[in-house]
Amino acid sequence: MTDECVFCKIRKGEIPSSTLYKDDDFMIIKDINPQAKVHLIAIPTSHVPYIDMMTEEGAVLLGKIMHKVSHMQEELGI
Repeated sequence: MTDECVFCKIRKGEIPSSTLYKDDDFMIIKDINPQAKVHLIAIPTSHVPYIDMMTEEGAVLLGKIMHKVSHMQEELGI
């Protein structure tokens, strides 16, 4: 993990965020400068600097994130 990563700082609570969901694996927040009606950011607990560095476990986590968002559709207005 790098101290310079804005997402790590958000996850650690060093930068405030509007958290919609949080568990041991990831959190989902509202974007502070949304570019769409609903603009969310999912931040994994483990730091992954580049998508090509994602492990197989990271791919499973991505699926878990998408599953959670799909179950939050009504709450999120999407």
